[in-house]
Amino acid sequence: MKKSEDEGRISGLMLTENSQSIQHLLFVNDSLFLCRATFKEGAEILRCLKVYGEAYGLEINFQKSSITFGKKLDPIMINTLGLYMDITQEGGAEKHLGLPECFNGSKRELLAFVTDKLKARLSGWYANTLSLGGKEVLLKSVAMVLPVYAMSCFKLTKFQCEKITSGMTSFWWNTCEEKNKIHWVSWEKMCKSKSEGGLGFRDIEQFNLALLAKQAWRLLSEPQSLLSRLYKAKYYADNDFIEPTHGSRPSYAWRSILYGRELLERGVMKSIRDGTSTRIWLDKWVMDTVPRRPMNRETRLDLRLLVSDLVTEQGLWDLMKLNELFLRVDVDRIMSYPPNMNYKDEWIWTYSKDGKYNVKSGSWLVSQPIVYQEPLPAETHHLNRLKSKIWKVDTIIQIF
Repeated sequence: MKKSEDEGRISGLMLTENSQSIQHLLFVNDSLFLCRATFKEGAEILRCLKVYGEAYGLEINFQKSSITFGKKLDPIMINTLGLYMDITQEGGAEKHLGLPECFNGSKRELLAFVTDKLKARLSGWYANTLSLGGKEVLLKSVAMVLPVYAMSCFKLTKFQCEKITSGMTSFWWNTCEEKNKIHWVSWEKMCKSKSEGGLGFRDIEQFNLALLAKQAWRLLSEPQSLLSRLYKAKYYADNDFIEPTHGSRPSYAWRSILYGRELLERGVMKSIRDGTSTRIWLDKWVMDTVPRRPMNRETRLDLRLLVSDLVTEQGLWDLMKLNELFLRVDVDRIMSYPPNMNYKDEWIWTYSKDGKYNVKSGSWLVSQPIVYQEPLPAETHHLNRLKSKIWKVDTIIQIF
């Protein structure tokens, strides 16, 4: 396929004039081939498949294959090309790995299968007489897993988050599907950790945000990947991914990733190596209780300054410049990060030991109050310590 494109026999898909062209994508159990809707390029696709099949002793089943055309193509041409390539099934309306192939239209309707699937699973569980412990296991290990793949790709609507939460709370409190009982404790309190008096359930909206931040982390930490290069060419060609930009006509998938980027921005910072890609006053590269930029001593700032401007020719910090620009507390912090001129600066996630983002730390961060909010009162901290000890008490259950 790549050779055919290089020799001009097929044309790959390009999102922009400067983006990389794509002529094929290989998935877990499917393959996607892209070309112009012409007889010449269609014949070349068939030739490539034939060569591959003869080399590996395989044969393509065109009855199970489907073909998708652009909206502007003439209906007669669509029918003729389908007959020519012996693919009669038209694609776009099916699902791949549980998600719709073509993601356009009402998001509530497209993602309704998530809530419908969960509701059907919960309805089947009502027939079993379960203890609260059994319900807890099912909700955490099964019910929360069902929408994970969809939530890691797209931002669920407010309506869908409420529907999922409503179904889980009803299953927790009710003994049968038709009769509703009083919900004695709010779901918000039940989503708190056991050390804080809750049961450790996940808040759907926060969990969705933490999963999408994982996608944002991949774009930030793997700029050479195919997905990163395509998104950069389309939406932020002249900027870094972490900079606030939406691009022109953003897709729902891109807007979902930007939603996850909001959480990622709270916990990432630049790890200083040679300092050539870190801006002193615009990037976060000092770690306090949260990652931040250093506090300035002077009121007039040169936004073009890089961290490499603070390093001497010997590869050491220029102490005179540090004392001139920053407060003493930040000078001490910066001195604890020795520069290394042999490596480039890199982004790190400050809430994990290895510096890489994970959903567990992201879920923890999204549940924490933002630093400018009022701290929790002392009584709450004492009560939380008491609640955390309750779960460690050895108890014996006697059944009469």
